[in-house]
Amino acid sequence: MIRLLLVIALLLPVQALAATVNPWEKPAITTLPDTAKVSVYDGSVLKTITGPNLKTDVIDAIKLPSSQVIGVQPAPTAGAYERKFEVKDKDGLIKMYINASGTVVIAGQLVLGSTPVPLAVSSVAPANGATAQSIIVYPAVTFNKGVSLSLSTMYIQGNSTAPVMGADGATWNIPATLAYGTTYTLKVVKNSILQTDGETSSSCGTTMADVSGVCQSTFTTATLGISSVVPAAGATGVTGTDGGAFTAVPSTTFSTHALLTAGAGSFTCSSSYYNGSGWVNDTTPGDYLTTNSLTYTLDSMIYHKSYDASHLTTYTCDIVKSIGLTTCAAGTSDTGSTCRWTFTTAQ
Repeated sequence: MIRLLLVIALLLPVQALAATVNPWEKPAITTLPDTAKVSVYDGSVLKTITGPNLKTDVIDAIKLPSSQVIGVQPAPTAGAYERKFEVKDKDGLIKMYINASGTVVIAGQLVLGSTPVPLAVSSVAPANGATAQSIIVYPAVTFNKGVSLSLSTMYIQGNSTAPVMGADGATWNIPATLAYGTTYTLKVVKNSILQTDGETSSSCGTTMADVSGVCQSTFTTATLGISSVVPAAGATGVTGTDGGAFTAVPSTTFSTHALLTAGAGSFTCSSSYYNGSGWVNDTTPGDYLTTNSLTYTLDSMIYHKSYDASHLTTYTCDIVKSIGLTTCAAGTSDTGSTCRWTFTTAQ
């Protein structure tokens, strides 16, 4: 009934409505010209109604008996934006449509002043085929317009982390926890993505491969190794303030972003020093700090100078390999469970 009243209102001359105040006066209604076209989807057949009989045909198409429905536009897959009825302007811009669930979408909910374009992937990060990628960078896909996604339409194969929309509505990332030295496949099920402007066709663009209707790209994360340590492995005469701080605080720099938790024991240094009457083991590891996830520093380690040439203070530092570490730095030793190096302090 509501659709019938709408069409009747469209068919009435503007003059007949001039004395009546109602919502249809803003914007003002004009009658459909005989040259206008209206597309009606009748099952799998697209009917374009035009010519002098357009007004009558539109009414007949909408005021169907309750036992009948207007057919739904064929589409690659079922989706909320399959259209039963749509109105386009002379430039092809969809001004209004009724989707498969019966919801009316008007021009204000479309991209005004532009014709709906097929969905396409504009870019993907990391790039398809990229290697040595950081594990702290979230995989992301940017589309050429706003879309609505879910875990079923964008995901990392074998991972259950749902995608998250960026501020522009067109970029989506997956905040997944990644592992070192691993190849991942990012997938986008293009024909199942809900689009905000009523378009139904989709494309993987040039940045992702189209594999049977699924956009795919792969990337490989970097392996984790140690680039350098401070003090250097085997260093002697390391300086500092006895009972206080090191001149060069013990630290390690990784080959890629490492994920260590302060105080968790992933990076420790302990000392063995002579106090004049005997040897003392100091196993206080200290807490490590970092500003870029590459270099970690033990900020609370206590410096113990060597008692004399016969009683040198030795420090032993370990980084556990269970954090994903595969390569120890030159000069350090691989104990099987840690990368280890030693140094001695000045007298």
